[in-house]
Parts: sequence; structure tokens; C-alpha cells
Amino acid sequence: MTFKHPNEALSPKAIDYEEVIIDLPSGHGLGMQFTGNIATIQSVEKSSALSGLLFPGMTIAAIRIEDGREYHGLPGSIMYKILQETMFIEGRQLYCPAPGTEVASDVSLKFYPPMIALSCKELGCEFEETGDALKLVESFGSAFDVVPKGVLLLEFSFKSAVTGEWKAFTPTTVQELDSMLIDSSGCERFCTFLGVGSAYMPDECVVMCPPGKLGVVFKGTVAALVKIKEGSPFAQTNAMPGMVVQSVTIDGKITTNPSTKELTKLLIDNSEASRAVKLVNPETN
Repeated sequence: MTFKHPNEALSPKAIDYEEVIIDLPSGHGLGMQFTGNIATIQSVEKSSALSGLLFPGMTIAAIRIEDGREYHGLPGSIMYKILQETMFIEGRQLYCPAPGTEVASDVSLKFYPPMIALSCKELGCEFEETGDALKLVESFGSAFDVVPKGVLLLEFSFKSAVTGEWKAFTPTTVQELDSMLIDSSGCERFCTFLGVGSAYMPDECVVMCPPGKLGVVFKGTVAALVKIKEGSPFAQTNAMPGMVVQSVTIDGKITTNPSTKELTKLLIDNSEASRAVKLVNPETN
């Protein structure tokens, strides 16, 4: 331990731990704030049940919920929403990898359906064929009710009862998926879905931009948000990659549907001005 003079600045806090799996209490909020493209703890209230177990700066790579869901790579905004939605469900767990562990930024959902069912109809769910993948469009009072609609089935995996090995397939038709459900009935199995982010995307979001750089990346003829960097003011809002810029306001002057080139020029040329960016969900606007 090193003591410093009272007038000297304190050294930054260090986070040093192996991977951590935390069982979450239910029935009330957790008293935590999150930020980042990969959910990172921003603050933990002293009154939180997790105070002393979780600390600012820790990354949350996955959350498992007792109803069969396991989310990976969630940004802070979606992590907060899911924790709020599942507040009264017991058996939730957070997984925090050791510092320095690379966490995939692709948001995905593993869902473990009932082991006994021979078809989508028996599972109480309906998929739509899109050509390249199957889209979950409906569920009927079944375990699939907790899975966001509109997500795409990336992979169907099951553990062989004969060899004990895991097998993974990518069905593109309902008939193929039903065939895999027959083969895997009675086995441990799960579906991997993509597109979870869009299911939780807000209809719109207005970001008030402080002076200086904004730490975001836009692309497209109509500017679309593709990346939010750590420390960006966008990370403190419910803005999400995939949202498009409907308008940008500079000192009261509004420009609608700017291209990436036009938006970038406006933001850079007016870096010290009052700036506001309005983003919208392209699926609902």
C-alpha cells in the first residue's frame, strides 16, 4: 500500500478479477447504470444489492434468464431494458468476463425451447421463410412468447443423444426446421437468433451534442448510425446502431434526411454550435 500526500491526486481505480457469474435478485431494480456498445457498468448505487459484487468498468458479456433466453453482446441501452422487463423473474444471471477478454459485438439471443416437441406447431410458434433465413413472426401462448418477434434464426443446435456431440444447422424452410425438431426431440437444444437489437430499437431519439467530437460513425446515402464509440454522448441516450438520421438542427436551422457527407460536414463545421441530431427507427418511420 502506498500513502499519498492529501494534496496529491489519487491513482485511478483498477479492476482486477477473473470471470464472474452473478445471480441477480428479483422484485426490484438493481441500482445500476450501463453504457457502451457492449454493456459496461457505469455506476452502482451504494444501496444496490450488487454493491461490492459489481463495479464500474466491468463488462457484461451475457445475461441468462430462467425462461430459456440467453442474450449475448447487448449494448448498455438494451441491457437496461431487458433487466427492467425481467425484474420479477427469478433465476437471472449476469456473466462478466475477465478484463481484456474480447467480447463479440454482434447481438444474439440463444433460446432453449422445450425438449419435447416434433414441429413448430407443437412448440407454439410460427416462422416465415425469407429466402435466406427463417423469421419468427408469431407465438401462441408458448415458451416462444418471450422471444422478440421479427428475429432471424441463424442456427439450430442440438446435442446428439447417441454421441453426445453438438450439431448445428441453418434451416431456411419451415419443413427443414420441423425435420430438425423431430431429430432432436428429447435432446438438449437451442436456437440462435439475430436481429434482437432492432426489436428493442426505439421509434425515435434526439441527441443533444456537446462541443467537440461525438465519437460516432455514420454511413449511407441517408445517414445511418453504425457505431457508437466509448465515451460518446450518444452512449448516454437510447440511440442505437441501425437508426437513421431524420434531421440535424444547428443553432435552430433544421436539415432533414442528410446524407453522411452532408451530416459530417455540418457537425464538423459547427462543432462549437448548439447541435441536435434526431434519429428514427427505419422500421417504424
